[in-house]
Amino acid sequence: MKILVTASVVPDIYSVVRPSDDGTGAVVQASSLTVNPADKQTLSKAMSVHGAEVTVLSVAGNDAAGALGLARAMGAFRVVRIDASPADAFCAASHTAEFLAKNDFDLVLCGALSWDYATGEFPRWLSHLSGLPLLDGVSDFSAAGDGFSAERKTDKAVQRIIVKDPLILSCGKDIFPENEIRIPSMREMMTAMRIPAEVIRPSVGFKPEKEFYDYSRPLQKPPVKFFEKEEYERLAEIILSASRGDKMDNAASDAIPVFSGRLYAHVKGADAPEGIVPEFSVVEEISVPAHRNLRDARVVVSGGMGAGLQAWRPIESIACLLDGAVACTRPVYQSGLRGYFEHVGQTGEKIAPRLYIAAGISGALQHVAGIIRSERILAINTDPQAEIFKYADYGVVGDAADVLGALEKILTNMCQRD
Repeated sequence: MKILVTASVVPDIYSVVRPSDDGTGAVVQASSLTVNPADKQTLSKAMSVHGAEVTVLSVAGNDAAGALGLARAMGAFRVVRIDASPADAFCAASHTAEFLAKNDFDLVLCGALSWDYATGEFPRWLSHLSGLPLLDGVSDFSAAGDGFSAERKTDKAVQRIIVKDPLILSCGKDIFPENEIRIPSMREMMTAMRIPAEVIRPSVGFKPEKEFYDYSRPLQKPPVKFFEKEEYERLAEIILSASRGDKMDNAASDAIPVFSGRLYAHVKGADAPEGIVPEFSVVEEISVPAHRNLRDARVVVSGGMGAGLQAWRPIESIACLLDGAVACTRPVYQSGLRGYFEHVGQTGEKIAPRLYIAAGISGALQHVAGIIRSERILAINTDPQAEIFKYADYGVVGDAADVLGALEKILTNMCQRD
């Protein structure tokens, strides 16, 4: 089986990123470049397939050479770098499609959040340009007869399907456990660096379909307003107002967060077309529990590992009272406490509710990247120095279950009076 893994190279999360002086671009002072985390998971899955011949392809400049050494050290049969700096997902997909026209593979694996500020458009552009069918939301796959058995997760169900190759698999966050990604030894890395990636110099360039402009830093928030227990009634009024659609005084900008929320940018241009739908048969389908869609909820009530088990009953109750949605952090989802469809963050849903209630959430940048466009954030945490309070408009220092339980009672009474 021949597998191609596409990999983007990005600044690591500790790199300093700022707008250029004229605001037309971003200046990255990279502490180091690394393979996109989503692509590391995809590569790890490919390497776990018995007997697979794995090729890694990246569209990147010469400064990515060191980062791509990781792919070789992880055991990739072949590492190829197309010497270009793609301005968007379309450009990256165009170069990749040219490579596919000259090289045959059974599977092409893409991390769903590769290139183009994690817009998720790369797999669709690649399908459109290469003519290969695309299966998205893939969380597992294996060889099956003359095709593949694949598991994919949608907003409504988990499906096990049989599909024929060749095709593109857009792999989700479950494709390989993040904590099981093998870290090569220093000896393996040094050996890999002696075998540089094959370099292909493209004959033509491609004009991007999307333009990112007016880069800026996130607006400096005023200090968080903390509420004491005797002020919960006022806090409940703010929560109720958000659920009813009353305009809040800092309506979200139409700019999008880029570089994991470290900058904002405006964007214009064509969206990627839908990928070519493959022929497949559904072997098994398991419906997921009914739930409110995170992307269109005015209020989202979310819990982290610090919330504790007792907090989930009032989290669900408050969300139900307000016709809101329930969300969670990646560690909560990975622990099995909540479903994949509730995961918000850099590798989960990106949301923009009127109010985001963060209970027992520390405020790691990976999570903040998914909630940065919220109009207002209410943080509840036992630690007054928790990072989440830097992003919050309102705060309560206390146990999540106790605070939410008290707010639940007040909100219930308010709703009954109305």
